[in-house]
Amino acid sequence: MSDRGFSESAAVPLSTSYAVLTLNGVPSGARNVADQIRLGLAELALTSIAGGATQVTWYLARDANRDEPITDEITADIISGATLGAGGCAGSLNGLPFVCSGGALYVAAKLDAGTAAATAKLTWER
Repeated sequence: MSDRGFSESAAVPLSTSYAVLTLNGVPSGARNVADQIRLGLAELALTSIAGGATQVTWYLARDANRDEPITDEITADIISGATLGAGGCAGSLNGLPFVCSGGALYVAAKLDAGTAAATAKLTWER
């Protein structure tokens, strides 16, 4: 039987420079990343989008300093939600195998213009 879970970040302000979102067990039901996993879906939820932001560039990293990226940079169009100034994007990591030693992963993200607040969620399976 496989063990499935998700990890989520707290809200972080985004701009045109990289910001780091820590994926760990923030909300009820979320968990720290298991040791040996297959990465599932990565989601970025954006609120307070301002200043003409239309795209977000992001990648996963092993460390908060972004010295050890584990995925390529992904640039995605921000899909607008029904709520003014809200939207997001998602990307499948296709079951990419990963060994985590610290219980957390990190999302580095930046906008093409303007500002927003972002949270990230990652699904995984062991």
